Amino acid sequence: MIHRKHKLKIKELVKRVEGEFEREFEKLAAEICRDTVMSALNATTEYTAWLRREVVLRIVDAKVALREGKVKEALKKLDELLTLLDM
Repeated sequence: MIHRKHKLKIKELVKRVEGEFEREFEKLAAEICRDTVMSALNATTEYTAWLRREVVLRIVDAKVALREGKVKEALKKLDELLTLLDM
């Protein structure tokens, strides 16, 4: 049989362990959320930079084609640009 004072001590230890688990869980959850947000931000930044480069390249290609009198090629590049922006 467990004595009353031992039961109280066990309850106290269980509460302390629960508190430690809760704090550790909150730390891990915050870390996971922070890592997920940072990954999403990095991916968005990379995609935005890629998209900007692609748009500029398509516009430059269309302008060069127009200067050279290649209207069909310029229209093709502008269609590619519209397709790219429609993603």
